[in-house]
Amino acid sequence: MYASLTWAVKESLHTYIREVGGAVIPLQPAQVETGTATFPCEAAESNAGRTILKFMGGIRFIAHQGLLDVTVREPWLDISYSQNSFTISVTGNGVQSSDSGDRITIGRGELPSHFAASGESSDIEVLLTAEGATIFRYYPSGIRLAPLQLQRPPK
Repeated sequence: MYASLTWAVKESLHTYIREVGGAVIPLQPAQVETGTATFPCEAAESNAGRTILKFMGGIRFIAHQGLLDVTVREPWLDISYSQNSFTISVTGNGVQSSDSGDRITIGRGELPSHFAASGESSDIEVLLTAEGATIFRYYPSGIRLAPLQLQRPPK
């Protein structure tokens, strides 16, 4: 099992928020350091070549007295080993909690070739989906989000 997911979401968003005097707010138990959020792993479910890693907490980007207000909460990484791919879904702006089943798939991508065999994480590229573009109104579908990393717990 993984201990955490580290993800900046979108580096240029962090930069912009900082430049206009906005705030990047961690939603517990996630932590934000130097523009990157770390989400602790809550649970993992595996069956038939598929694993869902469920992470806790969130990150909120806010600026311009709330005119820019984007929240990414409770990221889940849905890994399909047979397709060598993944999606990342969240609850966030206008999306209810994961208890209601309302999740938006904001990103997708291919796993690095070494991932399935080793489970080790380097930078895993993420592309914004059309659904995700509804949360990140300022970015078009298909744009690269920040790469993500998975950390295993220390032995």
